[in-house]
Amino acid sequence: MTEPPLLQRAATATDRPLRRLIAIILAAGALLALGWWGGQRRPPPELLTTHPGHAGELARSLERLIAGARTRAWCAVYVVRPDGDGPVQGLLDALAAAAARGVDVRVCLDAGPDPVTGADEDKNQAAAAWLAGHGVRVVRDEAKVTTHAKVVVVDGRWLVAGSHNWTRAALTTNREISLLVDDPPAATTTAIALPAGVGREVIIAAADPDSPLLTWTLGAVPAGIQAELLDAAGGRLRLAAPAGSHGRYRLPLAVGDGTTTTAADLDLMVTAAGDPRPHPAADLPAQVWRGDRLQVDIPFDCSEVPGAELDFFTAGAVPAGLDIAPLSPRSVRLVWQVAADEPLGHRSFALVAVVRGSLVSGVLPLLVLVRPPPQGGG
Repeated sequence: MTEPPLLQRAATATDRPLRRLIAIILAAGALLALGWWGGQRRPPPELLTTHPGHAGELARSLERLIAGARTRAWCAVYVVRPDGDGPVQGLLDALAAAAARGVDVRVCLDAGPDPVTGADEDKNQAAAAWLAGHGVRVVRDEAKVTTHAKVVVVDGRWLVAGSHNWTRAALTTNREISLLVDDPPAATTTAIALPAGVGREVIIAAADPDSPLLTWTLGAVPAGIQAELLDAAGGRLRLAAPAGSHGRYRLPLAVGDGTTTTAADLDLMVTAAGDPRPHPAADLPAQVWRGDRLQVDIPFDCSEVPGAELDFFTAGAVPAGLDIAPLSPRSVRLVWQVAADEPLGHRSFALVAVVRGSLVSGVLPLLVLVRPPPQGGG
C-alpha cells in the first residue's frame, strides 16, 4: 500500500534521491491495483475515458478525489501543461487548495525535453513553477531518465492510473483511458523483534479514510507465543515468548471496517533476551494543546550495538501533522503541528528505531493527551 499505511519511514540524507519518491508513488499504485485483482477490492474499478465528444471525465473524477483528500495526494505525471481556465488548470487549482488545507501534496514531473518539438527546454517548467508557487511540493526526476507514468494516489486508498497526461488535448479530445481503483483498509505484514522472556506491547496500524472505525481480530496463535489483543479498535497487542525460545513466527491478524477484511499478519523474530538493541534516551511531553507546535529531539542509546545506524519509523494511530526527520544515524527529531481542531483526548502511537539491515529494533511507546488551549492562549 501507499506509503505508508502501516509504517511511515523518515527521510534520510541517503534516501532523499528523487527516484525514491518516484518509486514509492509507482509502488503504491501497483500494490493498490494488485490488491484489487486479487479479489479483495471494492467497489469494482471505474474506467475513465476520453474521446471526441466525451471530454472531462478524468478531470472531474480527479478533482473530486483531490478535493476530498484528507492526508495526502501524490502524483507522477509525464506532461502537465497549464491551459488558462481549462481542465488542467482545474486540477492544478485542486492540488493547491489541498496543500493549503494541510494535505501532503507532491507532484513528480518528468524533466526531459519537450516531446513534441524535441527541444531541450523543460516541458514542465511552467507547471512546476506554478505548483511550487502555490505550496505544492514538486519533485523532478533525473534528466536522463524518462518518467512516463500517469499515476495519482489519494489518501493511500484511491488510485488513478492510465494514459492521460495533464494536457487540454488528453483531457478533452484525444482517445485516452485510465482506471480508478478504490481500496479498502490498508494493512500488510509487519516484522517485529521480540526478546524471549520479555513481554512487549506493540501497536499495529491500519488506514481507511472512509471508515475510521476499524476492528482488529487475532487468529490462531502459534505454539510458543503468547498473544493478547488489548485494543481491538486501536490494534494494540501484548506479546511474549518463553525464556530460551528463539526463531521466527507468523501471528495471523486481520483488520476490517464492517464491509471488508484485510489480512495484516505480524512476523515475529524471537531473539535471546540479552540481544543488544537501541534504547530511546528521551520521551515526549505528556500533553499538548490544540494549535501548538511540538518539537522533540530523541536520541537512541546504541552502546549495546556499536556502530549501528538506525532507520526511524512511526507506527500506530499517528496523528495528522506529525513528522519525523533523522538528525544523525542515532537520533531523530519529532515535530507535530497540532491542528487547531485536533480531537481532544489521548493519542497512542510509537516511534520505532530499527538497526539497518536487521530486525533488531528499539520501540518508544508514545501516549500524548491533546487538550484545549489554556485560557487566553491561541
